[in-house]
Amino acid sequence: IQGVNTTQGEEIENLKTALNDAKTDLEGKISAAAAKANEDLATAKSELNAAIAKKADATALANAITDYDKKISDINGLITAIQGVNTTQGE
Repeated sequence: IQGVNTTQGEEIENLKTALNDAKTDLEGKISAAAAKANEDLATAKSELNAAIAKKADATALANAITDYDKKISDINGLITAIQGVNTTQGE
């Protein structure tokens, strides 16, 4: 009986050691996964901010082009009006 108890006690200690090793390994994997998730999140946030900045730049450029086109249209209207005055004065 003492031999059985000793053997069972050793087996229990071995199981405790294995359980502690598994726990340590799992905690390490959880920590690594959390760090990777945080890194991926930071990268995604950075990419999103860059995309938002590009869209803002594109919108500003589109607005500048629209303003430019309006000014050209206004200038063309003035040229047409001046040509009309010149034609009238010429007649």
